Amino acid sequence: AGAALTVFGDEQVARWLAPAVGRIPDVETMRALLARWAGERAASPSGRWAVEVAESGELVGAVALLPLPPDEGDLEIGW
Repeated sequence: AGAALTVFGDEQVARWLAPAVGRIPDVETMRALLARWAGERAASPSGRWAVEVAESGELVGAVALLPLPPDEGDLEIGW
């Protein structure tokens, strides 16, 4: 959760995620959001993934492929 907070707690990142996801203010809120995301069960190929630097394992972002309402026939990609 701490590494994810480094990304999602950054004001420069959060401004591109709002209003779907605002700036995450603390580790507990980040943990709760990660738990919610982990509990989502979307049909393949939908999902959420962490993006890490291969050499160091440093978390540098995230990618999401999610169904779009209203009928969820199309997908949205977010990064």
